[in-house]
Amino acid sequence: MGSMIDDKTAIKEKIIKAIQGRNKVEISFKKETTEQWAIRKISPYDIYPRDDRESSKPRDYVIGYIDADIGREAHVFSTYLDNVYAVDILNEKFSGQDIKRLVGAKGEPNVARDW
Repeated sequence: MGSMIDDKTAIKEKIIKAIQGRNKVEISFKKETTEQWAIRKISPYDIYPRDDRESSKPRDYVIGYIDADIGREAHVFSTYLDNVYAVDILNEKFSGQDIKRLVGAKGEPNVARDW
């Protein structure tokens, strides 16, 4: 993996850049359900404010899609941005329209893009 970023603003900016450029990312994050750390390669779709279940305050939420991998089926990926501790933009591209369909997007995304 390339450079690790731990600043949340820089992480958000990297994900936005990847969305706009249709680049896949390798994302390192803590799973909320198990508290375990994981690394996944995703096609990011959007970052938007979502109310936290416990505090009812909005937190940035990341949604994307994970391709099938050894031992894992393809599925929608989502987590709060503050669970992410590193992002690496990859040289792999994804189809914006395919990702929009796969995540079940309804309406306009929060992150501006030309696709």
